[in-house]
Amino acid sequence: MTLALPEEIWQMIASNVICNGSSGMIDLQTLRKHAPLIEAITISKFLPKGFGYIKLPKLKTLRLLDICKNVNDSMSGACLDMAVSLAVLVNRNPHIIHLEASFVNYELSNRFWKVLATTWAAPVSLSLERSKPLEAKGTNLLIKRKREAKGTDLLIKHKKEARELTLTQKRSREREGQEANGKEKKKKKKKRVVEEEKKKEKKEKEGKEVEEEEEEEEEEKEIEELDELCFWTACARFKELSLNFPDIPSFGSFGEQTLERVETLRLSKPSVRTINDQRQSELRLIRACPNLRHLCWDMKTSSFPTFGLTEGLRVKKWPFLTNLVFRNTPQLMDVGLQSILNLVPNPLTEFELHNSNSNAPGPLSFEVLQSRHFQSLERLSLKGCSGFTSKMAQSVLENSPKLEYFAADYICMNDVAQSPMPWVCESSLKELWIFFARQENQDHLDSLVFGMIASLRRLEKLDLSMDMINLPAYPKVIQESARLGRSLSLRLDAGLGQLENLKQLEYIGFDRTTQRLEKMDVGWMESTWRRLMTVSGKLSDDEERHKELAEMFSKRSVICPVQRFSYEYEKEEYGRYFEMEDADSDVEY
Repeated sequence: MTLALPEEIWQMIASNVICNGSSGMIDLQTLRKHAPLIEAITISKFLPKGFGYIKLPKLKTLRLLDICKNVNDSMSGACLDMAVSLAVLVNRNPHIIHLEASFVNYELSNRFWKVLATTWAAPVSLSLERSKPLEAKGTNLLIKRKREAKGTDLLIKHKKEARELTLTQKRSREREGQEANGKEKKKKKKKRVVEEEKKKEKKEKEGKEVEEEEEEEEEEKEIEELDELCFWTACARFKELSLNFPDIPSFGSFGEQTLERVETLRLSKPSVRTINDQRQSELRLIRACPNLRHLCWDMKTSSFPTFGLTEGLRVKKWPFLTNLVFRNTPQLMDVGLQSILNLVPNPLTEFELHNSNSNAPGPLSFEVLQSRHFQSLERLSLKGCSGFTSKMAQSVLENSPKLEYFAADYICMNDVAQSPMPWVCESSLKELWIFFARQENQDHLDSLVFGMIASLRRLEKLDLSMDMINLPAYPKVIQESARLGRSLSLRLDAGLGQLENLKQLEYIGFDRTTQRLEKMDVGWMESTWRRLMTVSGKLSDDEERHKELAEMFSKRSVICPVQRFSYEYEKEEYGRYFEMEDADSDVEY
């Protein structure tokens, strides 16, 4: 089924044309006619015959989603090889600068990577997501055919030998009847000679087969290395490289290679078990990027290379490094993070530690973070880090003048109220993601905390939600606040009116906090925050009241996501965290 779109629609969608092979497909002639308009194209499932030959002079972004290997094209009746079609497409459009590929059971061809390595003019970013390791193209088929051919020849040879043996035995019996008993010994001697020759021939044949298998293994290895070399040669052309594989293709097995153009490197793995630990390969890859500025490590299935990174930093392998993002790193301890933050060559502009499940950042690493990096940090995210305390969060807000983005699990409202220090990021902070934990009988602190938030005049996103995943690791008072949803009350009578200066606010979230808004509170938000686009959270603990207030937002085109009020849902979603044992009450917060 093809789609013929009006001219005005083409003008609107030219920035991102979607070709979906599983549903409606844009007509070939229509696509060719509007080719000069297209800046980005997303290809899903398959690319019909002829589409790859169209030149798209303004095309900058190519996205490949769940591409099939071979497809029977209903329009042409031909079986299309996507490896060939996509290679032709990228060869015809060498001015593409962004490539994103996400698929399940298909590897792009050698020809595709060779085009990227040799033809593309100035590629910028490459993002690849897969569910299995990269395999050498054609290797398995080649070996299979060789073995099949070898097996056929061997069968013919065995049949020929069997016929010859039968003929020999027949002649022997004839001679046996005609010759005297004296010739019996001669026959036995001849038989022994034949058997010895057969044994010798069999031995030679077995040796030859072993030799052929060794040659095939060497040939297979050569083909695989050629594929990896081709793949990494293409990767070396890009400035930004994002690899989300369950097993990163082996790097460095074919000799020394550097990725001098790569400035941003993101290594990620799905949460699946892998056969081989590729940590050394991944570390070689990081070391091969001398101009690295941004490093993101998100490896659920690999242990964090603390020693390898610290040694690389010690010898100044990455002199331009300014951004570090570490996710899912339970092996990274406080002392290891202290070494990394001490040895990094430049003050960081971005640092993220997410779901560390360890004692990092603890007092040792936080002291280095504060002394070396607070003055330069623009983005800081420390979610899922049980070692990060409320007082540390307060210190970040008081001592980071360039901070634009800050995310942490919680901050205690009494810490905010008791501190005499202003938040020095008041003229820079655009996004704040943190749960303000209020204890019992501290309702009077709402107004003081609203006053501090009101100083953040450039704030665009404010999220007060609590993440329950790491709740059992937090102090008892924080667990209690989270269980009861005690946080800022978004009511005018609690001090909400102080936020009237937040004219840039586009998003406010308060999931898993207890709110009891009234119509006047919602009306004030609508009239004051003119740029508000999304409100996320329960506006009231009463379902009917929530729906009524959400309808008020909807009439003003403010998105208010549907909330679930089922007790069974709440129990299933969060109950397991509430039932776990409390953390020790003497833990610092």
